[in-house]
Amino acid sequence: MLSRIADSCYWLARYMERSETNARTLSSQMLHMLEESDQSKMDREWELLFKICTSKEYDEHDSRLNREDMLHDLVLSRENESSLLHLLELAREKAKVSRTLMPASIWEMINRLYLEKKEQLEGSLHSNTIQSDLGDILDMSSNFQGIIESSMLRGDTYNFVKIGKWIERAETTARILKVICEKTLEEENNKDSQDFDYWIQALQLANGYDSFIMEHPLTLDPKEVFSFLIKEERFPRSIKYCVGHILSAVEQLNPGKRSQDKEELLQLLEYTQRGIERTDIAEMSVDKLLRFLNGFQDHCHRINEVFSTTYNLDGYKSRSVGNSQ
Repeated sequence: MLSRIADSCYWLARYMERSETNARTLSSQMLHMLEESDQSKMDREWELLFKICTSKEYDEHDSRLNREDMLHDLVLSRENESSLLHLLELAREKAKVSRTLMPASIWEMINRLYLEKKEQLEGSLHSNTIQSDLGDILDMSSNFQGIIESSMLRGDTYNFVKIGKWIERAETTARILKVICEKTLEEENNKDSQDFDYWIQALQLANGYDSFIMEHPLTLDPKEVFSFLIKEERFPRSIKYCVGHILSAVEQLNPGKRSQDKEELLQLLEYTQRGIERTDIAEMSVDKLLRFLNGFQDHCHRINEVFSTTYNLDGYKSRSVGNSQ
């Protein structure tokens, strides 16, 4: 496979996963706005959403923006390189490059939705109509995953797509937990009920609330939430689950060929996996958990770097969250 096409498969999966996360998070926030009357609580929730879903630095200016301005930043803004329309544009570019090795319906679906939403959203963006657009993006993401799983050959193309998906998910879960830890430390002297709200949000943002409640129906202990989102091997957005699937997909790329770079990549993934397994979350303070998450994110950057070098992908740094996409 040409490295240019491998790069496109990998980043297509990452952009699709990121657009799903951001659309789901914004949709949940828009619904919550209809139910929440506490303005200070709403401001805190918008701050969390900004820190998780944008490539911009959140500052006091953002807290004074009205909701329409925030929606513009999250959906349309070119300054936010993780805005939904920009992610759709990037996914469309990668789908076009990789369409010779992908089911034709993937390119057709992404191209059609991008052109449709570009015209609609740039013409008019209002909080009372955005839910329909977010629903269309979520439907596209579900269809993308369904097409990949139901009709794609299990070869290198498939594995590059899966690696992109699992790396993006692992980084997203770590980023959500990191932001929650930072807010918890900032407000550690406030009432317990506010921390409780943050941990509910962590589960909702990671799309794991229902699964967690099934396993822990009577409690919502922060340590149990953390353990679930980091180490629950049955939950497909936990960090442990994602790292395990990255390792499995990398092993299936060019089986039998173990270059020095690939050997370094496998060792790095195995080391990361062992670190997760050895972590005793029940014994860690929030501050120590934050250090663990910072360390894991450093591992993710290194995994991206070695993976890109091993398979001659274009520079990963130019498309990581928080940098130019």
